[in-house]
Amino acid sequence: MKNIIIANISGFLGNSLNLYLKKKNYNVFNFKNKNDLKSYDCLIYSNFYISKNKNIFYKKNLNFAKKIINFLKKTKIDVIFISSHLPINIKKNIKKMNEYQIAKYNIENMLIEEGKIHKFYVKILRFPNIYGPKAKYGVIPDLLKKMKSDPEVLVYNSNHFRDFVHIDDVVKIIKKFIKIKLNIRLYCGSGIKTQIKKLCLLLNKIQKKNSQFIFLKDKVNLNKQKLSFSNNILKKKISKFRFINIEKGLKNL
Repeated sequence: MKNIIIANISGFLGNSLNLYLKKKNYNVFNFKNKNDLKSYDCLIYSNFYISKNKNIFYKKNLNFAKKIINFLKKTKIDVIFISSHLPINIKKNIKKMNEYQIAKYNIENMLIEEGKIHKFYVKILRFPNIYGPKAKYGVIPDLLKKMKSDPEVLVYNSNHFRDFVHIDDVVKIIKKFIKIKLNIRLYCGSGIKTQIKKLCLLLNKIQKKNSQFIFLKDKVNLNKQKLSFSNNILKKKISKFRFINIEKGLKNL
C-alpha cells in the first residue's frame, strides 16, 4: 500500500484527491503534519496561494516551493506538481504572462533542477480549467455566481477558447502518474476547445435559466497568449482514457 502526502489537502483539488485515493486503498497524509522519518512514496504538490497583492502572492508561492524542495531533498520521493495551462514559447513570451503563470513556471523549473541534482522524479502536470462540485475559483464558478446574483451577466474575453476538465478526471490522471516512474512535463487537458461565449449559452441551457449575457470587448488580445490544446503525449502515457464531456460534467454540478 502506497503512502501519499498532499500539500494542501483541504483545498478543492486536495480534498477530492484525498477522498479518491483513500477509496483506492492508498494511505494519504497531510503535508502540514508531515513526519520526516516516515516513508512516503509520492508528494502531490497542489498548494498555491492566490492574493490581490501580486508581490506577496509571488513571494509566498516561491517560499513554499523551497519548503517542498527541502523535504524532497531529504526523502528523495517522487513529486507531482499541479501546474497550469501555460502559453507556447514561454521563454520568448514570458513578459506577456501574469504573475500566477510566472510563479507556476518558475516553480516547475526549480523542481526540475533540484530533481536532477538530488535524484527524485518530477512529474509536472499542466491542467487547464478544473471544475466540479465545490470549486470556488475559475471561469465556470465565476459565471455561475454571476448568473445566480444578476440577470445581466457581464462577460469579458468571450471570444477566447478554454479547455475545461472535470475534477473526477483530474484525480484519476494524478493517480495514474503516481505509478509512472519518469521525469515529465506535459499538458493534461481534454484537447477540446470551448469558446467562453458558447459556454455561457450552454450554462443557460443546462440550468434552464434566462440570464442575459453582455459580451464586452476582450481584455486580453487573442494573439497575446497562444495556447496549445494538444494532449497527444498524455494519450500515449495513459492510453484509452476518456474525459467527461463538458455538457455531462456541467449537468452533474
